Amino acid sequence: MMETVMLVGSILAALLFFWLWKRTRSVWLAYAHLSMLTFTGFVLSLQSFCTWSGNALGMCTWVVSKVLGYGVPIAVALTFVFGWIVMPFLYKQRFADLGFTHKLLRLVPGARLWIVDTAKPYAFALKKDVFITVGMFDILTKKEQEAVLLHELGHVRQKTSLRKFTAAVMRLVSPVSAFYTHKVLNAEERDADAFAASIQGTTRYVLSARAKLNKA
Repeated sequence: MMETVMLVGSILAALLFFWLWKRTRSVWLAYAHLSMLTFTGFVLSLQSFCTWSGNALGMCTWVVSKVLGYGVPIAVALTFVFGWIVMPFLYKQRFADLGFTHKLLRLVPGARLWIVDTAKPYAFALKKDVFITVGMFDILTKKEQEAVLLHELGHVRQKTSLRKFTAAVMRLVSPVSAFYTHKVLNAEERDADAFAASIQGTTRYVLSARAKLNKA
């Protein structure tokens, strides 16, 4: 009986946190949703195990409370710490000032550009750091490079990098949020494109850069 109450409660809590996140885009609500979803998965797994093994109800309740009480918060915390704090240090190769980038970086106070030594072309932003790979400079023209940098600076300026990271995690883990997080990510990308186009005065270069990267 207790496991059933916990299961129903965790499902309702997960749906409530998801609904609140949709309305507010608050990061902590997203992680609360993921925590409740993980909680639900653990309860279902342990219920199945207890039924199959014939263990005493009291023992199963104790296992559920211990695993969920300690394991779930630790797992969620480690996901956040790795993605938001550790990962940037793994990517930082060398700080870059490539002439044309200096003026663009001044558009967002505190922003820095880091070059990642890999031939695969991609770029992303975390906090106030923008990461662009060597491969990007190999396939894009100077104006397209500027467009990519401005796009990522748009994410930094609008402080969307944490929301993007959280939405990406939710998209992978939460079937409930898969469709909506796709809309969130697309909206963030459109806003960043609009920022780049507003500085360059045209959408030509951000669109051509995106086309080249999609083919790469």
